[in-house]
Amino acid sequence: MSSLPLEVALLMRVTPPPVWLLDWYDLGSEVALVMQRPEPCVDLLDYITEQESKCLETTVAQGIFPQLVEAAIEMEAKGVFHRDIKPDNILIETGADVPRGRFIDFGCGTTFTPGQMFDEPQVLQ
Repeated sequence: MSSLPLEVALLMRVTPPPVWLLDWYDLGSEVALVMQRPEPCVDLLDYITEQESKCLETTVAQGIFPQLVEAAIEMEAKGVFHRDIKPDNILIETGADVPRGRFIDFGCGTTFTPGQMFDEPQVLQ
């Protein structure tokens, strides 16, 4: 690869990163990322399905979602647009009293400038 992969560049641009990128490898047709995995953790989709009621308790949602909104605001301030926010791409750290939410998988992400309209990903400059 002649340049830094966009997903790597996006993770490096967001500080502090939602999940630490430890290393990355160019495998020719794909890129392998070595990332931090906080323990214990699970993605939001699995977290919800593991609940007896199959939904989030209000107090849990009130703890997780403000964190995610704050992270999205921080990404916007850094010019990073995730473009694939869904339960599978939200990691929930479950080891603390209050679960912590983090965005993961920036593979569909891109950069932007305020007011920019999207139709295709742009190359990071």
